[in-house]
Amino acid sequence: MRTQRLTIMILLAALLGISLYVYTMPLGQYQEAIINIVFLIAPLVSVIAGIFAVRAYGMDNIHGNALLYITLGLASWFVGETIWAIYELILRISPYPSIADFFYLAAYPLIFIGILREITNYKTDVNPVRSLVISTISIALSIMVFNIAILPSYSNGSTFLENAIAISYGLGDVMLIVGISYILMLTMDFRGGKLFYVWLHIIIAVIFMLLGDLFFAIYREQYEQSILAYKRIDLFWILSYIAFAMGLFEIHFMIRNIQNKIRQLLD
Repeated sequence: MRTQRLTIMILLAALLGISLYVYTMPLGQYQEAIINIVFLIAPLVSVIAGIFAVRAYGMDNIHGNALLYITLGLASWFVGETIWAIYELILRISPYPSIADFFYLAAYPLIFIGILREITNYKTDVNPVRSLVISTISIALSIMVFNIAILPSYSNGSTFLENAIAISYGLGDVMLIVGISYILMLTMDFRGGKLFYVWLHIIIAVIFMLLGDLFFAIYREQYEQSILAYKRIDLFWILSYIAFAMGLFEIHFMIRNIQNKIRQLLD
């Protein structure tokens, strides 16, 4: 089990290293194609990690059911990323707005539902001071997203569909902020335990996803022109998918380890 876990961590580190290389080093005329192909690996790995985590619990388990929604959200992002790459590499037309946005946006409520299902599985005493601090931070971040990603996304020169999609991304980010706020309050009760580090990965993953979304909202035009400096916004999303994968794989190994110990006691 330890060997498998170490192998997974090495592969994820290698994926990060390769991603950093293709986004920072000149690769000639095929750089755009290589970037798009490499970028798809990270969300695919996160989906695979989610499947492993769900299987470890079982879909009939309340925790497995919650992780299923998170995995479906990651799968929705992967489908959106794939469609985006097809538009850019094969069709050579702007992928925004497109059907890819439907899958991107569908991921936010799926992951939010998964988070809510997970946190309702635990009964903990609410610390008023801690709740107040985390709620204040959550509100402040939501206001920041509103001012950076929602208000500026509306344009008189855009169609209703374009404006609706742009605003929906900001609302999706607010949804994730609320979700990780709940997770943060929960994980504070797990400090020092394995669950703390598992969900810490998920919190970090969402933070990187939010950063990517915010920078995309600010520099969307430059990003769509495939200017390399702005395409590096992808690295925030790659880091997010890798952090999701790390957390979900950790859940898989944690549950399998517990199951093995129980089998040893019963034998």
